[in-house]
Amino acid sequence: CSARVGAAVLMVRGALDTAMPVPTLVAHSGVVFRDCHAVEVGGGISLLNARGELSDGVVVEGCSAADGGGLHVEESELVAQRGVTLANNTASDNGGGLHSRAGVVTLTDRVTVEACTAQFDGGGVYLQEAA
Repeated sequence: CSARVGAAVLMVRGALDTAMPVPTLVAHSGVVFRDCHAVEVGGGISLLNARGELSDGVVVEGCSAADGGGLHVEESELVAQRGVTLANNTASDNGGGLHSRAGVVTLTDRVTVEACTAQFDGGGVYLQEAA
């Protein structure tokens, strides 16, 4: 899969859409996002003013983007828990596994970030302007 933003999944709510519910991605039980590429952000998943919950063996692997090779979280909330794996993701700029800009990120209970790389900062995880 490939796209400009959020190659496998793009969840977005516009700043003026405050009356609309916040889009929410829930992925559980062995969901795999593999070998996806975004030109800008979120090679696997991109959350823009949205929410994401990943758990129970979700894998984001072999994905790439300029920022957030695996995941990109911008003005959003992400909870990753119970066996989530970010592996072999690459960023040509920052955040090989995960890039967050003004987001809230919770990683807990056996989250693995391995063999992710970035050209500049945060090979595994890069938190920028954290909320």
